[in-house]
Amino acid sequence: MRNCKEMLCVIFAGVMLAVLMSGSLARESAKLAQCDSNLKKIMQKLHSYVDTYEVMPPVWTEPPPAWIFWENRLDPKLATNPDWACPSDPRNAHMYAPADPLAPTTRRLSSSSYGMNERMHTYNSKKRRATIHDFVRPEKLIIFGDSKSPYLQPVQNPGFRRHRDKYHFITASGAIRLYSEKDLGGRKPNGHFYVKNELWTPWQ
Repeated sequence: MRNCKEMLCVIFAGVMLAVLMSGSLARESAKLAQCDSNLKKIMQKLHSYVDTYEVMPPVWTEPPPAWIFWENRLDPKLATNPDWACPSDPRNAHMYAPADPLAPTTRRLSSSSYGMNERMHTYNSKKRRATIHDFVRPEKLIIFGDSKSPYLQPVQNPGFRRHRDKYHFITASGAIRLYSEKDLGGRKPNGHFYVKNELWTPWQ
């Protein structure tokens, strides 16, 4: 009888663990799908900008009068637009929290969850009328992705991941990519990270 009870306890514990794990995976899959959707919407905004101005937006513009980043040019109302909030970004978790019907408020981003490939800035400076159609390998070239800042820095970013220990990107062709650190490059003997330039450099 005792062995039977112990067996039942083990089975029950295993079932509960499986339920919890499946729930966690389902939540993460939902967050990843939302992030996919966000990146695609941002890419649509980029295409609209390029169609209007016939040039890629600068990754940043220095003062005076103030710092202006690419995201502000694509969406002047981004501060209240949830398209810029990755649900796996703890800084913007409040954007997806259930609303209080008794106290409705306008939710504002703590910071955009996405950055633009920093090397686009150098490319745009050299080729002043560059558009999204000029890139050599659009299916590989990373345009936007998970970032703590408005720009993606290829060498520094490998320490930052949100989705199952991976980076979430969209390429110039509009393809969604989920890359591990190994997919992006590797470590030198001295510990420094090197990147695969074909993923980051517009002119290669």
